[in-house]
Amino acid sequence: IDAMDILYGGQVDGFVLVSSDSDFTRLAIRLREAGKKVYGMGEKKTPNPFIVACDKFVYIEVIRSAAEQARAEEAARAAAQAPKPKKAAKKKTGEPPAPQPEPEPASRVPQDIVTLIADSVEMMADEDGYAQLGEVANLLVRKKRDFDPRNFGFSKLSKLVKALPRFEVDVRQGSQPNATYFFVRDKEGK
Repeated sequence: IDAMDILYGGQVDGFVLVSSDSDFTRLAIRLREAGKKVYGMGEKKTPNPFIVACDKFVYIEVIRSAAEQARAEEAARAAAQAPKPKKAAKKKTGEPPAPQPEPEPASRVPQDIVTLIADSVEMMADEDGYAQLGEVANLLVRKKRDFDPRNFGFSKLSKLVKALPRFEVDVRQGSQPNATYFFVRDKEGK
């Protein structure tokens, strides 16, 4: 009811629905019918109808993992910048430093995701077979609302694609300084 009140108030461009419950599917559909962006967040157990009813869906586990990694990195930076105690006053804390999580190897990316990326590259490719990675990313989310490279252990789509031997990545400089564009080509392209 609150979401519909907000919708009819006309003051928002989008909604974030945080739930793993399929009961919110119809609400997401209604909000999108009204032209609003709908971002969903929930656990990996979230039913697929709710996921596809959203413009974008992010798993809570991915956010939690990213937050834990950020805290570990911040603690490591703080420890590295802290003044070193003198040798005589040095005490052992008994706690080993937290290990840094590493991205999962490309072999952990399911074949259906590799195929989804390849199909998306093919749809967006120019005559030379290259597609701009940003456009591919948008198409991936339209095809699979819960697509997120973090689901596979990569912080960015460019890192995921670079890790997959099937794809070739070409980094091009734009006309503006600091403008870098990533283009991707399927080596097994048709």
